[in-house]
Amino acid sequence: MRALVDCNNFFVSCERVFNPSLNGVPVIVMSGNDGCVIARSNEAKALGIPMGAPVFQWREVIERNNVRCYSCNHVLYGDMSRRIMTLLAEMVEDIEIFSVDEAFFTIPDDTGIDTLKQIAFRIQKCTGIPVSIGASRSRTLAKIASHIAKKECLDTTHAFILNNRDEVRRRLAATPVGDVWGIGRRTRDKLLATNIETALQFSMMSRKWVKSKFTITGERTWLELHGVDCTMPSPVDAPRQSLSHSRTFATDVTDFTQLRQAIASFATTCAEKLRNEGLIAGKITVFIAGNIHHDTPQYSNSATADITYPTSSTLEIVKYADRLFAAIFRQGYGYKRAGVFLANLSPSTNRQMKLFNPIDEAKHNNLMKAVDTINTRIAYNSLHLAALSGADEWRPKSEFRSREFTTNFSQIMTINCKEK
Repeated sequence: MRALVDCNNFFVSCERVFNPSLNGVPVIVMSGNDGCVIARSNEAKALGIPMGAPVFQWREVIERNNVRCYSCNHVLYGDMSRRIMTLLAEMVEDIEIFSVDEAFFTIPDDTGIDTLKQIAFRIQKCTGIPVSIGASRSRTLAKIASHIAKKECLDTTHAFILNNRDEVRRRLAATPVGDVWGIGRRTRDKLLATNIETALQFSMMSRKWVKSKFTITGERTWLELHGVDCTMPSPVDAPRQSLSHSRTFATDVTDFTQLRQAIASFATTCAEKLRNEGLIAGKITVFIAGNIHHDTPQYSNSATADITYPTSSTLEIVKYADRLFAAIFRQGYGYKRAGVFLANLSPSTNRQMKLFNPIDEAKHNNLMKAVDTINTRIAYNSLHLAALSGADEWRPKSEFRSREFTTNFSQIMTINCKEK
């Protein structure tokens, strides 16, 4: 069988680990610039605050109910996710990390509910993060089982096994077809138009009809609902074809130097991602965009260039990004968004040596390894290019971000013990 570990309200749970006073009270985590709701505690959900809601539209509800608001802290959340996945890998086999807060793994057919509860209990005991575990014959059914565990198993270790044939049918009949993993909005609308409203109704259609209407993707979901586990590559493990880093600014950026620094920062982050995944890039795009919500004249543009000698060097990628940015920037406009996009990615091991390459690749690689090591051991961005120095007014206004408790020595939690 396949089992799914799903961290409950993950971002909120990470905040609660280091601030127990948040337990039992409504909490939300906000996106960059504190604009939208991206995570909610159960108490916040009970107040009707929807996922993705603009915070300003719910300000009255937030203030009236004393909802605790936090800016997203992806450094903390990413490290907590790493700890959970590492711990899970010690207990189970064939782990398949699907997202920052979800992972599939294989279990024997005769696995009992107590085994799953023990896994959930150990994760919560060692990390402080509550999880739900659902198990069934396929990943899609395991998703449904995990949802059941989260909603109905109210003890501290949420676990549910969906394996009985009659129970599967009953649960599929209670699952809206739009809630089935793998069925997107367009597919849902097409199914509803044919009076197929539940997962059970969809599973009862003929395989031939499903394939003719929804191609291989719909057929695979149909098979999963019948307990046939279709091998699907994990988004985490699938080879990247491209990567990007962009930001929406809190206020329009008009200053050339500020926007140039932002582009250099985005390019630096992209280069770090490349090295972390053992990739090199052969093409780069830089874009800048005005504010579409303003009535005044706006300007947006982008530029693309081939990287002559594919690389993951921060120095080279920032150099290319800076040239492209300088070519498209226009004075006198305000810019709301900007970003860097890398494409034509390939493994660094496949790099072809160039006879006339003016760059000393070995020297660049050693330098980047040293920079990455220092930034990992001391603190992120301890060592960076001069292009990133100076005022950084363009950065997201995360006024309510918690500390990086697990990755930054200067922000580590202190405990004050009073002598008796």
